Amino acid sequence: KAVCICWLQHWYSCCCSTCSCCPPHLSAGRPARLILLRLMPHSLLLLCALQELTNYQRAHVFGALPGLLEYLGFVFCFGNLLAGPVIEFRDYQMWVRKEGPWAPSARKVPWTGDFLAGVRAWGIAMASMVFYLSMEKVWNFKLLATSWYAAQPLLVKLVTMQVIGTTYRTRYYFAWSLGHCSLAFAGLDFLKWEDRQGEKSGGRDERVGVWGRCRNAQPLKVEFCESSRLLAQYWNTTTGNFLRRYVYERLTKPGKKPTFVTLMVTQLVSGVWHGLYPGYVMFFAGSAVLFAHSTVVYNYERALFGDAPKTSSNPLWLLWWALKVFLTKQGLDFLAMAFLWLTWQECVAAWASVHYLPLLYMVTVLVLGNLFPVKKKGGKKVVTAAGDGSSAVAAEPAAGGEAGNENGNGDAEGVVADDHMYLGEGIKSA
Repeated sequence: KAVCICWLQHWYSCCCSTCSCCPPHLSAGRPARLILLRLMPHSLLLLCALQELTNYQRAHVFGALPGLLEYLGFVFCFGNLLAGPVIEFRDYQMWVRKEGPWAPSARKVPWTGDFLAGVRAWGIAMASMVFYLSMEKVWNFKLLATSWYAAQPLLVKLVTMQVIGTTYRTRYYFAWSLGHCSLAFAGLDFLKWEDRQGEKSGGRDERVGVWGRCRNAQPLKVEFCESSRLLAQYWNTTTGNFLRRYVYERLTKPGKKPTFVTLMVTQLVSGVWHGLYPGYVMFFAGSAVLFAHSTVVYNYERALFGDAPKTSSNPLWLLWWALKVFLTKQGLDFLAMAFLWLTWQECVAAWASVHYLPLLYMVTVLVLGNLFPVKKKGGKKVVTAAGDGSSAVAAEPAAGGEAGNENGNGDAEGVVADDHMYLGEGIKSA
């Protein structure tokens, strides 16, 4: 298995990768990446049978190779083709075989939930398509090479980057939501049963179905995100879970805490998956700085403001929130220009057009945070990783928490991968 993985990686990198000698629209590297991304977890999970397992690995490990038809169905299911690894093979296998939460003996999953999840995903896909087609003709990344852009003041250039970045993100919202739509209509989007207090039951706990297993992005939460620490919850979530489980956590030795180097390596692995362009390396290396600096900002914010009221009726909080949203989008979209241009000369020219200010800001914050660290108040650190646009960092405190449910698989009715809750206040790039 190890030899096969090495050979496939060599084949992908040297023959079929999206590199400068092979234009992206002609490259066979993207299909090759899809195949390799799905072979890798299979090999690792099979090898896990020989090791001490975590709760998550125990829930998803399998002791025998799947059948060829079953494996090809997993690789080429619509959602997996339009996004990174959307689901674990074990979850897909249970769905196909009617096991776990889909078993006839388990609590019946309401078809209305699947239907509504599919309709919502389809609506997001159509809205994203319309937005992209109406904006891209004018607000495309080549605008940065025009005389109009060169003549603009600095603030207009920064805002232009944000508009361009938002426009191109809608391409991903469209593709990912379309894949989510297909899997939701097929019944694979069901996540778990959750106990909630209901008004109809007189305040008593009732079991409520939760959907979103195959959801890969939440557009409004991405575009109005106030901290890149939170982006992993909303952008390319499923691929982020993949990189977290199979790269970030495996780079962290048992009993040790992840470091900035762990984060950087995870990001660079994500960059290599995309292709061998300088722009990918610049984007993903820069995104590690983006995520790390946001943790410093978060710690300082807690130290300075504590539990100050965070409501829409507080004008100072609204102003601070708007500033954080602007800075988060600016850092993300500044780096995204490298993701779009790809070649070294054009990437450097795009960044230099705004004097590298977003990058200098992030590096300065990161350096100051290490020179003058803030004493952290309470909150247990939760290790988080994410990627493809992807990354990892320690979030604190975790919103979803892993206490008592490390793998998010607390349901007795079947294995349900609840990485969406496990991520907590994670981080991820565009």
